[in-house]
Amino acid sequence: MTLGERLLEYRTNLKMSQDTLAEKVGVTRQTISKWETDQSMPEFNKIEPLCEIFGITTDVLIKGKEFEKEQEEVLKEEKDDRTEYNQKRSKKKAIFISISVFLYIMGAFSVPYMVESGEYSDGESIMFLGGLWGLATGLLIYFFIANPKKEKIITENKTDENKKNLERFTLMLVALVFLFIYLISSFITEAWDITWILWIVFAIAQVIVKIIFDLKRSKNNGK
Repeated sequence: MTLGERLLEYRTNLKMSQDTLAEKVGVTRQTISKWETDQSMPEFNKIEPLCEIFGITTDVLIKGKEFEKEQEEVLKEEKDDRTEYNQKRSKKKAIFISISVFLYIMGAFSVPYMVESGEYSDGESIMFLGGLWGLATGLLIYFFIANPKKEKIITENKTDENKKNLERFTLMLVALVFLFIYLISSFITEAWDITWILWIVFAIAQVIVKIIFDLKRSKNNGK
């Protein structure tokens, strides 16, 4: 099928007259007629308006429906691969998070017992807690770095998505650091009625992190 035949097909599918199409594109009816009979080709600056009117891409208009079918098959294969990958990732994620949560809880409940028993010094208790939580945090970091979420390749901006993932990871890391500081300081000082103020600082820190990322995003968009 020629380009002219495709133009005729898309126009008739919309039940649009040559006069109406010509008015929308900014040419004469005779020009539309010449395009559809392959007596002439649309100028480059008329291709995009035509595609917008027909609701198709420039590749489909120029290369035909065969190209559209190929693209659909590629997108379907990509979607199937992405779905399979994300399903496996979800299973791994559940395992890693379960182990990490167990280690966090184990550390939070074990250290008070170790301190009260008197068999371990405060330094040993803190080292034990730090080791467990460090391992838990390391597992989470390893998982999210080694198993990035597979997003759409063609229809989404990968750079923007990577930046969003970095922002989420940074916020999560800040939360884990503040949780560690809060529990350690609370266990050592036993001033639970005071150390909760750290969560106010945490909220402020989160706002600051978001502002930094927003400023970077605005700067990049302004380029």
